[in-house]
Amino acid sequence: MLTYAQRPDTTACASLELWNEKMNCRVNKGAQGITLIDEDGVHRSGLKYVMDYLP
Repeated sequence: MLTYAQRPDTTACASLELWNEKMNCRVNKGAQGITLIDEDGVHRSGLKYVMDYLP
């Protein structure tokens, strides 16, 4: 629901590292991510950011 609330036209989301390294798609400099709650507890802030793909 957080993804849809922030960007309803998004078709795919992934971390910046996944887009750049595994998918071989470069994210534009200055692009804003979608904020999600970090349920894994990896990030100290409790939030993580993913980048979206808009066709």
